[in-house]
Amino acid sequence: MNKCKHCGGDKLIKDLHVKRSNEIGFYGIPYTKSIFVGTEPFRIELCQECGTINRLYVKDMNRNWVKDDPK
Repeated sequence: MNKCKHCGGDKLIKDLHVKRSNEIGFYGIPYTKSIFVGTEPFRIELCQECGTINRLYVKDMNRNWVKDDPK
């Protein structure tokens, strides 16, 4: 069983999305798919006992990531 790296607690919630507070969508990493650009959302693992984010990750790693911001 996984434990919190901060408090040692075992009440972890996995696969939570990191959403924007006043916009539609998620924070994440851009990727290209054909002629379109998508965003692979960040996900977190959160300790319910102390509120620490133990892990920040993406679920699908097999993407054609956009490495440079064209702006």
